[in-house]
Amino acid sequence: MAPKGMMAELLAQQRAATPATPVSTKSSSRSTPSNRSRSKAQQQQVLMRRREEAQLQWEAEYAAKVAAEEARAKKEFEEFMFHMSQDQGTRDEIRKEQELQEALDRFDMLQDHMRVAMNIKGLPRDQS
Repeated sequence: MAPKGMMAELLAQQRAATPATPVSTKSSSRSTPSNRSRSKAQQQQVLMRRREEAQLQWEAEYAAKVAAEEARAKKEFEEFMFHMSQDQGTRDEIRKEQELQEALDRFDMLQDHMRVAMNIKGLPRDQS
């Protein structure tokens, strides 16, 4: 950091290099017709910029909401499809078990018919 004396010297040099602006007793904010129209145009530009910024912000927020909703819907759909596949797997397993049980029942029925047929013919029975 510069010593205080050097800072004061730098400030004095800056003041000397800067031309003094005359102080007028008249108000410089008087509205002339051209100043009023320029001021109105500037205000309209500021309003238009603010509207555009608000529109862009709204669009960004809306896009974020849409993306979040799409992600939620996609996740929900994937969960639904997973459960459906699990249910389908369970249904397939149940159907296979039923088919196997029906096949075993038919086999048992055939064995019973074989025993009956062997008894009729007088053949020795199996010891099962």
